[in-house]
Amino acid sequence: MRATSVAVALGGPAVHICISQSDLSARLTRFDEALDRTQREHFQRENSMVRHGNELGRLPHTERAIDARVQQFVDADITEPPAYLEDLGAPPDEPAALDRWRHAAQDIERHRAEHGITDPNEPLGSQPSGELELLWRMDKLRADELITQIHDPVPTRDLGIELG
Repeated sequence: MRATSVAVALGGPAVHICISQSDLSARLTRFDEALDRTQREHFQRENSMVRHGNELGRLPHTERAIDARVQQFVDADITEPPAYLEDLGAPPDEPAALDRWRHAAQDIERHRAEHGITDPNEPLGSQPSGELELLWRMDKLRADELITQIHDPVPTRDLGIELG
């Protein structure tokens, strides 16, 4: 077996490494394969950007339209809260508390819209099984945290510092 000595310097004195010709060849082959794969993926991404550029350009407008629609739902929820928002309690009068209530309602309304939830009593619908269960559980934890912030907000203290 023939070995090759390679000098490597990484910000310090050179270190000599002995590696067999077959190991060096295998490593170079893996490196070449990874480089080819990366170049193919980059080319595919570039092609996708060209093919779908119009749709991607409309995405910010679509996001704003979705946000506006969610705001309309929340505005209606403040006037007449649906049963599935019962855990949020009545919309509070105090502005900071109302902001927390709105934030939680927005999160729930967005989840319901994204997942086609129509259950009149369960904010996030029933717990799914399979692949969607973990995502549902994460959404449930987030909703529970937002609800907790409505009923038991973290106290804040004014430090007298003005930003901006």
